[in-house]
Amino acid sequence: MENSWTTVIDAGNSALKIGHFNNKHLESVLTIGNEDVHIAKIAESIKGVPIYSASGKWDNALVKLVQTHGGKVAHPDLKLPVQLDYSTPKTLGYDRISNVCGGRSVVKQGPLLVIDIGTCITYDLLTSKNHFLGGAISPGLGIRFKGMNNLTARLPLTELVTTPKLTGRSTIESLQSGVFWGTLSELEGMIARYTEQEGQLSVILTGGDCQYFENALKSPTFASPNLTLIGLNEILLFNI
Repeated sequence: MENSWTTVIDAGNSALKIGHFNNKHLESVLTIGNEDVHIAKIAESIKGVPIYSASGKWDNALVKLVQTHGGKVAHPDLKLPVQLDYSTPKTLGYDRISNVCGGRSVVKQGPLLVIDIGTCITYDLLTSKNHFLGGAISPGLGIRFKGMNNLTARLPLTELVTTPKLTGRSTIESLQSGVFWGTLSELEGMIARYTEQEGQLSVILTGGDCQYFENALKSPTFASPNLTLIGLNEILLFNI
């Protein structure tokens, strides 16, 4: 099969990811910290037609670079492989749109719940008829730890360890237990509620912190850490 390269550039809250696809297959991923982003380095990495998406403010230099290469800048008016039934599409993060598009390329039929465990935790529902209805947003792990540290006088800042003890024997262990087991209970509860609403559905986990919960959830789930990149590539191919 002839090589058909595309490049996906996803600017998230903490890092920029560049994905290289060949005939829809993700060949490589380059992750760059936001403080280390250089246009020349990104320009050198582009293969084929690119698409650029940012969770927050657009970077004009990146927009110009992508357009110079004949690519697309992600925005709500692009054609999508799913039907967008969201009341305020202009406020909808493009990572959420990309996640459901990527999810449908992995799970071909039936209702689908995509859970992105990153800076925030997003729950996004795609119906069996490919209608993206929306979902829910809650604080991610880092926000929970920082919130308890910033909004109290004595609670220290810590981070998660893999599967902490349920009963913390110190303040650090108690914080880790509360964040992990509380988040796990939230995930299981939300999956149960969406299952009650939609019937049997598929669940895909993605995001930088999905690794902590992939094997801990009772419900059958599929982990795809690069789902946002896969979805962006699906949208790009749908528009060229």
